[in-house]
Amino acid sequence: MNSLSEQKHGAPTQTILPNIPPNDSKLTYIYGQYQFHCISEGGFTYLVMADDSAGHALCLFFRAQTELNQVKDIMVQNVEQIVNRGERIELLVEKTDVMAGQATAFRRDAKSVRRQMWWKNTKVMAFCGTVALVFLWIFISQFCV
Repeated sequence: MNSLSEQKHGAPTQTILPNIPPNDSKLTYIYGQYQFHCISEGGFTYLVMADDSAGHALCLFFRAQTELNQVKDIMVQNVEQIVNRGERIELLVEKTDVMAGQATAFRRDAKSVRRQMWWKNTKVMAFCGTVALVFLWIFISQFCV
């Protein structure tokens, strides 16, 4: 830094920086023909120097732009999360449809198996009844004749 630049910028900043309060605040200092806009927020201090003719709004424009970019980034993240959530919901809907189809097939197959088992049981009971009647006929025919 040359000595002219140090005189223009170094002395005012050395005077202003110790006077910035540690809590969150927005302050403007006028030092000669310059305006120094200070923003303390979340442990960070932002200091902008501008000619007095630039005006207060133009000096704080960078801060607003930064905040807009942060809001935009947050909105993009939120949209991405919504899209991801939508994809997960679609996946759940697809799995639910598959499970509903499987449940219908299971119910149909269970009815079929139940009918088959009923016929098998009926056939076994009929066979046992026939065998019992044959033994009864044999038993009666041997002792009654």
